[in-house]
Amino acid sequence: MASPPEMCSFDAFKRFLHLCTDGAVYKVIGNCCTTENTPFLTELLNDHKGKEVLTEVLKCHTEKTSVKKDTLLFTVALCAKSTDKDIKQQAYQTFLKICNSPRELFQFLSYQKKLTENTRGWGRSLKHAVSQWYNQQTPLDLAKSVTRQISYCGWTHRDVLRLGHIKGASEATCLIFKYLVKGIEEAKKEFDKEGASEDVRKVLDYLVTVDTLKHSTDDHQVACLVEKHSFGLESIPTKLLNSKEVWRALINVIPMTTLLQYFGKLAAVGLLEASCDTSKVLVEKLQDVARLKEGRVEPLSVLLASRIYEQGKGGKPRWSRNEEVVRGLDLAFDSTIKNNMEATKKRYLVAVRVGVSKGKLTVRGTQVLSNIIAAAAMTSITLKSEEKVDVVYFTRSVTSLPVSAESKLADICDELATQIIIADNLPEPEEDKPKNDEPVFRGAPPPPCDIAAPIKWARENKKAVDVFLFLTDNRDKSTGKVPPHDALLQYRKDMDMPNTKMVTCGFTNATMRVAEQDDRGMLDIAGFDLTVPNMQEQH
Repeated sequence: MASPPEMCSFDAFKRFLHLCTDGAVYKVIGNCCTTENTPFLTELLNDHKGKEVLTEVLKCHTEKTSVKKDTLLFTVALCAKSTDKDIKQQAYQTFLKICNSPRELFQFLSYQKKLTENTRGWGRSLKHAVSQWYNQQTPLDLAKSVTRQISYCGWTHRDVLRLGHIKGASEATCLIFKYLVKGIEEAKKEFDKEGASEDVRKVLDYLVTVDTLKHSTDDHQVACLVEKHSFGLESIPTKLLNSKEVWRALINVIPMTTLLQYFGKLAAVGLLEASCDTSKVLVEKLQDVARLKEGRVEPLSVLLASRIYEQGKGGKPRWSRNEEVVRGLDLAFDSTIKNNMEATKKRYLVAVRVGVSKGKLTVRGTQVLSNIIAAAAMTSITLKSEEKVDVVYFTRSVTSLPVSAESKLADICDELATQIIIADNLPEPEEDKPKNDEPVFRGAPPPPCDIAAPIKWARENKKAVDVFLFLTDNRDKSTGKVPPHDALLQYRKDMDMPNTKMVTCGFTNATMRVAEQDDRGMLDIAGFDLTVPNMQEQH
């Protein structure tokens, strides 16, 4: 049989950057970066490959691939602990290039702390790098950044400035540090004086405005400040996040992806009612192809907003349905697939088996989506973004589904629902029935879910497939007699396609056991969220 591609330490490292694991399973919930999970990184550093590791990190960052930023930061933090002075220096230079926000700074420092053993205080290199991070920004940009992201991972700017003994490179930066450590009154007392520089005056005015916003209880005042200074959602006092006037101002400021995340809130405050002019503005935004593309809006972001709008909290909407909004969301879903998803130019076989998990009807990681809708969404995304796609439903046998790139999401859901009914009424095969000498009451057999069946079907029908994409809510192993990996190896051999890959997405799973650990052409995805389409595409 065709041998699976072998995985070396550097391959494992690149897989880790994308999946937060070097193994065969990407977990939507539960992945974490630790030295115990990354022995390949330690091996590469011990083999003096630190330079190549950091070059790969910077490459992934600059090319804006769908790597997880946390894995980049962890890798750099580990390299920064190297005893090789050149690697340590390169690591901190890389940190300054990839760390773009306070959240990322705090995450990096969190990893540094976890990787540090029996060390008191910060080293000189870390202090210098963090000082550079603050001081390389213009004072006004720094003021905006640090007041929008105040804390993360147990860190605050006050902690960082104190532990790093960070000093401002300019008077305006010193003003910001004083505000972060002592508050606005102390900052004004020291820097609000006659003859202050223009930079100091601009920064102080901005900080005073931020402080006013932070303590305001007047929704009209906050709305005006948002309109004037383009404050984002993170700057709004929590108690005013139910204000219709504040949200009306935010709509023109915050990114489209954020708007979609808060679609339920927009509906709850009444901004999506047919009688509200703001609903028309939002519908226009949903139909603006250029805006959706520029904002890199994911199709699943639109779908989640649609499901939240349709279902409301607990499945009971507190608002009346606006058909124009529903239509706008449907158009945005199709638009983002067509314009925002890059085709891989691969030949796909999408194999669906949902309806197995009767007690778990929603996906792990995105509770608002049912297993059927998640499967239909992934099928629709693949059909509309790729040129050559076959779609089948499988149990112990395989049925080709009459869906295409023109099929609506609702139509695909209907097809899957029909197949689930058929699957539920399948007769038990003769070989599974109790024999004469077996007890009758031995428990119901598991629902049929033979993951090898679509692979055998493709081989028998001479279907050229580059990627097998399995979508299932089966929480147990494949029920077939042939292991999926053996079926894939046989397919690769008989079709002379050694690079054929296989991705299995288990919507309800906390972990998976389908992919072979050492076959880098196989990937399991446990759970389902916005990251999954890009994960399977990158694989």
